[in-house]
Amino acid sequence: MRVFSLKSTLLLISCILVTLQTTFADALKFPGKGSRADFDKSSPFVSRGCNLARQGKYKEAIDQFTQANNIYPYSSGNFCNLGLAFSHNNEFDKSIEAYKKAIQLDQNCTDSYGNLADVYLKKKDFKAAEAVSKQELQLDPKDVCAQVNLAEAYLGQRKPGEALRCLQIANTLPGSDKYKSYIDKDLAKANSMLDSMRQAGE
Repeated sequence: MRVFSLKSTLLLISCILVTLQTTFADALKFPGKGSRADFDKSSPFVSRGCNLARQGKYKEAIDQFTQANNIYPYSSGNFCNLGLAFSHNNEFDKSIEAYKKAIQLDQNCTDSYGNLADVYLKKKDFKAAEAVSKQELQLDPKDVCAQVNLAEAYLGQRKPGEALRCLQIANTLPGSDKYKSYIDKDLAKANSMLDSMRQAGE
């Protein structure tokens, strides 16, 4: 399971968590850095990029988001747009670079960390996914998706006990009902892995 298949969100500017859908942040709020005029000039490119991405035209969307960032390079939200477009286009290394830039611009927005963790999971870089998920949980300990992402990272490293603890915590958090099918699937996977390891004497 890719948790950010369920939390694949393009960053909302207020950093409000949006789950279970893909949303494109085309109504960006001026972050207070750089030139307001340049920000305004970049906005039409962002809107066009979002419209293209919604149509599944990710390569064209990438071009629009890149142009927007060239004009105004201070928008964490639009670097997240770019990162998710790269991810959908299976350009994971470029996606990681964009998400890291988004985090550099806004270190407190959990969506950037979550999207980055998702890409690491897709690349099967489970240690990196673990590290990023833990950073996200430091910002928001009640983030259900971060707990499930962390569980995924542990499962990828064959650490079912740690994964079970994350999933049990996730089950107690507000909003966990939205993720019940994902949590239950990973609970079953973790328990099965644990049983197999015990039988093998690991």
